[in-house]
Amino acid sequence: MKNGDVPVELDIETRKQIGQMFLIGFQGLTMSPEIRHLIEYYFIGNIIFARRNITGIVPFHVFLYWRIRLTMILDSQQTAKLIHELQQTARDAGHTRPLLIALDQEHGMVYPIRIYKPYFLAFDD
Repeated sequence: MKNGDVPVELDIETRKQIGQMFLIGFQGLTMSPEIRHLIEYYFIGNIIFARRNITGIVPFHVFLYWRIRLTMILDSQQTAKLIHELQQTARDAGHTRPLLIALDQEHGMVYPIRIYKPYFLAFDD
Protein backbone atom coordinates (compact mmCIF):
# COMPACT_ATOMS: atom_id res chain seq x y z
CA MET A 1 0.00 0.00 0.00
CA LYS A 2 1.19 3.45 -0.81
CA ASN A 3 0.55 6.38 1.50
CA GLY A 4 -2.91 7.73 0.81
CA ASP A 5 -4.29 4.46 -0.60
CA VAL A 6 -7.75 3.67 0.68
CA PRO A 7 -8.59 0.03 1.46
CA VAL A 8 -11.21 -1.38 -0.91
CA GLU A 9 -14.37 -2.88 0.57
CA LEU A 10 -15.00 -6.28 -1.05
CA ASP A 11 -18.48 -7.18 -2.19
CA ILE A 12 -20.27 -10.08 -0.49
CA GLU A 13 -19.75 -12.57 -3.34
CA THR A 14 -15.99 -11.95 -3.36
CA ARG A 15 -15.84 -12.36 0.43
CA LYS A 16 -17.73 -15.66 0.11
CA GLN A 17 -15.32 -17.00 -2.51
CA ILE A 18 -12.21 -15.93 -0.59
CA GLY A 19 -13.57 -17.17 2.75
CA GLN A 20 -13.94 -20.71 1.38
CA MET A 21 -10.17 -20.88 0.91
CA PHE A 22 -9.21 -20.34 4.56
CA LEU A 23 -8.86 -22.92 7.33
CA ILE A 24 -9.12 -21.12 10.69
CA GLY A 25 -8.45 -22.27 14.24
CA PHE A 26 -9.43 -20.51 17.43
CA GLN A 27 -8.96 -20.64 21.20
CA GLY A 28 -11.51 -22.05 23.61
CA LEU A 29 -14.26 -24.60 24.05
CA THR A 30 -17.03 -22.31 22.80
CA MET A 31 -17.41 -20.07 19.80
CA SER A 32 -15.70 -16.73 20.40
CA PRO A 33 -17.01 -13.40 19.08
CA GLU A 34 -13.96 -13.29 16.78
CA ILE A 35 -14.68 -16.63 15.07
CA ARG A 36 -18.37 -15.67 14.78
CA HIS A 37 -17.32 -12.46 13.00
CA LEU A 38 -15.04 -14.38 10.63
CA ILE A 39 -17.86 -16.79 9.74
CA GLU A 40 -20.53 -14.10 9.38
CA TYR A 41 -18.60 -11.31 7.66
CA TYR A 42 -15.72 -13.05 5.84
CA PHE A 43 -17.61 -16.32 5.18
CA ILE A 44 -14.78 -18.50 6.47
CA GLY A 45 -15.68 -21.99 5.27
CA ASN A 46 -13.22 -24.25 7.10
CA ILE A 47 -12.53 -24.66 10.81
CA ILE A 48 -9.79 -26.73 12.46
CA PHE A 49 -10.07 -28.05 16.00
CA ALA A 50 -7.09 -28.71 18.20
CA ARG A 51 -6.59 -29.77 21.81
CA ARG A 52 -7.63 -26.29 22.95
CA ASN A 53 -11.14 -26.80 21.51
CA ILE A 54 -12.03 -30.21 22.96
CA THR A 55 -12.30 -31.13 26.65
CA GLY A 56 -10.97 -34.33 28.05
CA ILE A 57 -8.02 -34.84 25.72
CA VAL A 58 -5.22 -36.74 27.38
CA PRO A 59 -1.66 -35.56 26.55
CA PHE A 60 -0.08 -37.72 23.85
CA HIS A 61 2.70 -39.13 26.08
CA VAL A 62 0.05 -40.33 28.57
CA PHE A 63 -1.91 -41.83 25.68
CA LEU A 64 1.14 -43.81 24.57
CA TYR A 65 2.06 -44.91 28.09
CA TRP A 66 -1.38 -46.09 29.17
CA ARG A 67 -2.60 -47.08 25.67
CA ILE A 68 -5.85 -45.22 26.28
CA ARG A 69 -8.38 -45.66 23.48
CA LEU A 70 -9.17 -42.50 21.51
CA THR A 71 -12.89 -43.01 22.00
CA MET A 72 -12.38 -42.48 25.72
CA ILE A 73 -10.55 -39.19 25.28
CA LEU A 74 -13.06 -36.88 23.62
CA ASP A 75 -16.03 -35.24 25.28
CA SER A 76 -18.48 -35.92 22.47
CA GLN A 77 -21.31 -33.76 23.83
CA GLN A 78 -19.12 -30.67 24.12
CA THR A 79 -17.65 -31.26 20.67
CA ALA A 80 -21.05 -31.85 19.07
CA LYS A 81 -22.44 -28.69 20.69
CA LEU A 82 -19.53 -26.61 19.40
CA ILE A 83 -19.87 -28.03 15.86
CA HIS A 84 -23.63 -27.41 15.89
CA GLU A 85 -23.12 -23.80 17.04
CA LEU A 86 -20.53 -23.16 14.32
CA GLN A 87 -22.71 -24.73 11.60
CA GLN A 88 -25.80 -22.81 12.74
CA THR A 89 -23.86 -19.55 12.64
CA ALA A 90 -22.75 -20.35 9.08
CA ARG A 91 -26.32 -21.17 7.99
CA ASP A 92 -27.68 -17.99 9.59
CA ALA A 93 -24.96 -15.96 7.83
CA GLY A 94 -26.03 -17.30 4.43
CA HIS A 95 -23.36 -19.90 3.74
CA THR A 96 -24.47 -22.13 0.88
CA ARG A 97 -22.32 -25.05 2.09
CA PRO A 98 -21.73 -26.43 5.57
CA LEU A 99 -18.42 -25.64 7.24
CA LEU A 100 -15.65 -28.18 6.74
CA ILE A 101 -14.52 -29.17 10.24
CA ALA A 102 -11.00 -30.60 10.55
CA LEU A 103 -9.20 -32.05 13.57
CA ASP A 104 -5.48 -31.59 14.19
CA GLN A 105 -4.17 -34.96 15.40
CA GLU A 106 -0.54 -34.50 14.45
CA HIS A 107 0.89 -33.75 17.91
CA GLY A 108 3.74 -31.93 16.21
CA MET A 109 5.01 -28.41 16.38
CA VAL A 110 2.82 -25.80 14.71
CA TYR A 111 4.41 -22.76 13.11
CA PRO A 112 1.65 -20.27 12.29
CA ILE A 113 2.15 -17.55 9.73
CA ARG A 114 3.03 -14.32 11.48
CA ILE A 115 2.10 -10.99 9.92
CA TYR A 116 4.33 -8.29 11.32
CA LYS A 117 2.61 -5.38 9.60
CA PRO A 118 -1.08 -4.49 9.62
CA TYR A 119 -1.29 -4.85 5.84
CA PHE A 120 -0.16 -7.26 3.16
CA LEU A 121 3.14 -6.39 1.56
CA ALA A 122 2.99 -5.13 -2.01
CA PHE A 123 5.65 -4.29 -4.52
CA ASP A 124 5.99 -0.59 -5.29
CA ASP A 125 6.52 0.55 -8.86
